[in-house]
Amino acid sequence: MVECLQQETTPFGIQSVIFEPGYYRTKIFSTENVKTAPSRIDDNEEIAKGIAGFVAATNGNQPGDLMKLVRRIMIIDVVNLEGMATGKSIPQRLPIGRDALATVKTKCEGTLKLCEEWGGLIVSTDIDGGE
Repeated sequence: MVECLQQETTPFGIQSVIFEPGYYRTKIFSTENVKTAPSRIDDNEEIAKGIAGFVAATNGNQPGDLMKLVRRIMIIDVVNLEGMATGKSIPQRLPIGRDALATVKTKCEGTLKLCEEWGGLIVSTDIDGGE
């Protein structure tokens, strides 16, 4: 969506970016905020337990510093293209946080692998004789 939004708004001098933050040390995973209910589908019970375990293990162990995120995005760097963003242009999407960077890299590598593995099938739907 951000690609389309940028095409539509750039002529008006409006820039768009999707921030893809990693995990930041907030109370989002705290027991006050995360409420669960027993699964009504027996086959989903293991998944629900896994999610609950992930939430419990993540709470209080998020690697990101929320105030650094705010300074990088809102106050100094990205929005104003200052500080660490000096000389750069606003990207379409920007992972923020070491864990977010690793996630995006893994996703991109997986997508490239898919394109290599399935390339023949992917391009096999062209009209015969076309390039």
